[in-house]
Amino acid sequence: MGTPASYKWLIGSTKTEGNFGVAMASADLTDWYKIKEADFSQMDTTFESDEDEINGYVGGTLYTVQERKGTMARKAKASIELITWALGEMLGNVTSSGATPNYTQTIKWRNVCAVNPPSFSFVEGEDCVGQTATNWLYKGVVINTLTLEFNGKGPGALTLALMHDGSETAQPSVVFPVPAAAFAVNKLFGYHLTTKLGPLGTEDITPLLRSWKMTINSGIVEPPSMAAGVLVSEYQYGPKNPKIDIEISLKANKGHAIYGYYQAAAPTVVKHISALTINTNRSITLTQSSCIVTAIAKPSGNEVNLDIKVMEQHNAIDGGPGAFVCKTGFANLLQNSP
Repeated sequence: MGTPASYKWLIGSTKTEGNFGVAMASADLTDWYKIKEADFSQMDTTFESDEDEINGYVGGTLYTVQERKGTMARKAKASIELITWALGEMLGNVTSSGATPNYTQTIKWRNVCAVNPPSFSFVEGEDCVGQTATNWLYKGVVINTLTLEFNGKGPGALTLALMHDGSETAQPSVVFPVPAAAFAVNKLFGYHLTTKLGPLGTEDITPLLRSWKMTINSGIVEPPSMAAGVLVSEYQYGPKNPKIDIEISLKANKGHAIYGYYQAAAPTVVKHISALTINTNRSITLTQSSCIVTAIAKPSGNEVNLDIKVMEQHNAIDGGPGAFVCKTGFANLLQNSP
């Protein structure tokens, strides 16, 4: 039988569904990214029963499927490629430039007129002999939250919370890549991160960093629908979403300038730039040209730390609360499939 260690999932790094819930072409679902856990897709079924009617019994006697939808998580070591793919799928506002083999994706916040996030499909299964019955295709998939975290010099942790339309389609003929053929990525460690935070955006706090965490939340909602069938027919961004939160732990006390930015009677507007850099052609840079901070001093072992939160402030320069510049080997993102 299959095992958790045999679990694999396949996506299309540069592809997306042309229409929500219309499965991507199998030929485009070939990219296998390593993940940390076998988080199998879960189904959530809503049943309607007659237990609220007088039916001659004290409980329900008839159950009808009202709706199906699904969730799953993806936990992986952070990489340039997987983060860039996820950011594009979440925000849906991507401009690509460059030439082989080095490209740049500028990813900004969703346009105020955009209601629906991009959606994609993927295949998962247990890659063992005789286990093709475990191979399933999921579609109408959207990313609800993205969390990226670094602690010290160790590998970054990327966690994605996904939602799908509730369908499961058998894929007995899918062929998973062999172990040596996992998608090639540039993995990110704490020592790849540099952070600048201050009124000018040139104030380098990297030598004092203890931890850094980014959370983007799309606040995905499912509007009421009378569309045919029991599957989810639409996901939307939540009102005023996506939102971004940056949390930084710094070796510093109330004497640090950053505490002064927060403590001032009128909070100081600052600029935040965090860059994850492998080399000049493989990097991700987040720029928040206008934001404010909160700072709380706390003991941590033998030192004092400032727990800093960077509060988003939408602005014209970034076209939202921030903008990402991702340097990858992807020529384009969000190409329709089929």
